[in-house]
Amino acid sequence: MLRLDWPLDQDGYEIVEVIDYQMIDGELGPCDYIKGKGGPMREYTPLNAGMPIHRILAELDEDGSPQSDVVTFCNDFGLLDHTTPASLPPYETTDRGGIKIRYRSTGEAMPTREMLSLDQFWYLQQQIKDAVISLDAGNKREVVLAFNARHISVTPLLEYREISPHQHWSLVPRDLHSAIWLLIEGELAGETRWRRCRNCASWFIPPTARRTYCKDACRVAFNRKKGN
Repeated sequence: MLRLDWPLDQDGYEIVEVIDYQMIDGELGPCDYIKGKGGPMREYTPLNAGMPIHRILAELDEDGSPQSDVVTFCNDFGLLDHTTPASLPPYETTDRGGIKIRYRSTGEAMPTREMLSLDQFWYLQQQIKDAVISLDAGNKREVVLAFNARHISVTPLLEYREISPHQHWSLVPRDLHSAIWLLIEGELAGETRWRRCRNCASWFIPPTARRTYCKDACRVAFNRKKGN
């Protein structure tokens, strides 16, 4: 049994500029961060919605996708990971780049101000994109090597069921990044296989290898368009 869930800012996310140490040269300067707007958090369970988040993410392109596409992805699914600007010391309430970030006494950012640098987003996205490409090419070895090289953070959860003689385990990812890699592993193991509908281009899990439409209505609509 696999459960995928994590917190998501209900007010959505935005990209802001923060003075921070840049990833490439280590110099202090302006950096783009994806930041929650500070709304109430909710638990999001994509597996119940049947969402191939790994494939949706893999379609983004660092050179060709606008920042609005990144924000849309985060609004739908949350942040891939959580980092805070290294240049901001703990215990401090500060205002830089037009945003305000409050820190816990532990030095961690408050949950309503969770952030991820845009550079880190694309770094993690490229690894997932490469794995999806390898999946489609049937190169399972490359996917396994990529999976084993990632830091997958999960919490085992033992569920008690009084009427059942056996206990049930769930693996709960601690962040979206870990959840996505578990989705990749599920597809690698043959538990799921996603395909795009020929008509509406939405992702679906075909019941048979020959199925190319997500529903009969799409099959009829495609044949009508083809006839015209």
